Amino acid sequence: MLSMYPRLQKASVLFLIGWVPVVMLALTGVVGELTDALQCPHLENGTPQCFLSAALALTIGLPAWFLFKIQAANVDS
Repeated sequence: MLSMYPRLQKASVLFLIGWVPVVMLALTGVVGELTDALQCPHLENGTPQCFLSAALALTIGLPAWFLFKIQAANVDS
């Protein structure tokens, strides 16, 4: 469907190129922290910073995914 709309396709691909490595790195840190395989830096209150990185990456990525989906639907109509 997006191949019919090159501008929307380009925007979503460029976003994914930047977002996927960030979210994968953050999720790797979260899994490593939970399994004690690696140690993330901690804040003063003891919260691992990789938890905050994962939360921020998902907070940015999920609305962007919905936005691309809505824009693709608007282009169709």
